[in-house]
Amino acid sequence: RFGKVGGDTPTDCREPTGNSTLSKYNGEVLPPCVCTPGTGCSETVLYSSIGSVAVAIFVRVALGTLLERYGPVNVQCGLMIF
Repeated sequence: RFGKVGGDTPTDCREPTGNSTLSKYNGEVLPPCVCTPGTGCSETVLYSSIGSVAVAIFVRVALGTLLERYGPVNVQCGLMIF
């Protein structure tokens, strides 16, 4: 819309010049996952956060069990081999 910043490897869009009230980004060209109401972007972030916490809890329980059963030295050696 207003040009690129960065030449051959663009890093951003140029700021509007003058009295333009238009955004520097063209909304018709952007992908649909812009976090605005009605898009699935916020759901994706939510599910990613839930998955991250669930995996962290599982790994802590699994490693805690292994540490108690086999000891820290053996568990660490097993993790380094894995």
